[in-house]
Amino acid sequence: KANLWENAYIYLRGRDTLPGIMKQKGYGGLDEIDNLIDLDLGYISSSFLDGMLRLQFGRKYFTAGSGLVLNGRGDGIQFDISSRWVKFSVYGMYSGLIQKENNLYQISSKDYSDGSKRIFTGGELAFPFENQEAYVLAVGQFDMSEETAGERHKYNSQYCGGALRGIIADAVTYYGEFVYETGSTFDSDNKKRDIRAMAASFSMDYYINVPTFPTFVVQYNYASGDASRENYSNSLTGTGGNDTGFIGFGTFSAGFALRPLPGNLHAVRAGFSISPFSWAKQFYLKRITLLAKYSCYLKDKTEGIINQGQGEAALDELGHGVDVSLRWKILGDLSLFVNYGVFLPGDAYASSENDRHFVMEGVSLSF
Repeated sequence: KANLWENAYIYLRGRDTLPGIMKQKGYGGLDEIDNLIDLDLGYISSSFLDGMLRLQFGRKYFTAGSGLVLNGRGDGIQFDISSRWVKFSVYGMYSGLIQKENNLYQISSKDYSDGSKRIFTGGELAFPFENQEAYVLAVGQFDMSEETAGERHKYNSQYCGGALRGIIADAVTYYGEFVYETGSTFDSDNKKRDIRAMAASFSMDYYINVPTFPTFVVQYNYASGDASRENYSNSLTGTGGNDTGFIGFGTFSAGFALRPLPGNLHAVRAGFSISPFSWAKQFYLKRITLLAKYSCYLKDKTEGIINQGQGEAALDELGHGVDVSLRWKILGDLSLFVNYGVFLPGDAYASSENDRHFVMEGVSLSF
């Protein structure tokens, strides 16, 4: 990050990713590792009128609302206005210049072979009041890839929604968002289908100001489903009327082991976090945080599936999950995290389906 002139800077960040399979049936493992070097972020930001106006352009993160509809990198421009009475942002970005291996907007065979070529335009209007904030959002997503003969794969979608978030009595924070999706896609017979889908999320945190700083969390996530869909990471839908299966281009976190996509899903979650040594004098002990969450997963459409074809039985109960995490800020510039999750399949899965386990750990060094 380097200053350019008064109230303006340039930010550059690179990424080098080394993915490799550690173990796979019938595969020796780690005899071939890809090396993916990419420009992660590279943008210029400039502020005017004491920060009330801000202009950013280049490769940066673009986010709509909670991030369910859009939350990722792209090349484009964003303009923000911020005051005590109103906040407004408008942006446009293109995904086609990102390496296809690092492109998170792929939902068709053309996306995977040539890289996603999608344009996103949108805006957000927020009104702060009494420690609360209400906002509305709108996003348009346009598939710019070329269709080949006999294959119609384009997924064009528009999203509009509203939300309310804020603080209640200095101890409770909450957040609620609803999004409605329209647009068009194609089924396996190359026939055009209209999209009529929706999603919603709600979260509430209760903080207790005592030693160890316990926090209790409840969450609910919903995304409508379509009984004819066979995949919620693919633009193609099943035959029939409107496509009611929700597909977003953002981030959705509802359990480490199941890792569900938003689509044909009800996820009810509850958990807590605690800092067990917050009272300690040693800095490296004070910054340890433990988190745990329990999740219950249900279908929206009983006859449908989730993810890429999971939970095929015509029953509602998808299963249950437990996630635990450790966050440890060891030093001012050194942090460590460990995540573990387990998913216990429910009646919607075959009886032969095994429990799923997920482990992820990492270290962050800042200098």
